[in-house]
Amino acid sequence: MISYQWDTQQTMLQVKQELEAQGFTVWMDVEQMEGSILETMARAVEKSSVLLLAVSRKYQNSPNCRSGMDFNDDLIQL
Repeated sequence: MISYQWDTQQTMLQVKQELEAQGFTVWMDVEQMEGSILETMARAVEKSSVLLLAVSRKYQNSPNCRSGMDFNDDLIQL
């Protein structure tokens, strides 16, 4: 799963394409987002083996990204 702030979307799409070219299955919100944003992202995190967080100042200040980081912290503490 790739989590990022929208200003970096084009760069993260390139990262996604490179990872897929290497044989990885990558979840990114541009293709698989449906229904509740938080519920969909929570499912993606739970099903992921690896989380790639592209953290920038805007990411840190984004309410959606912060929610994702809080959820990720909960999983890490389990």
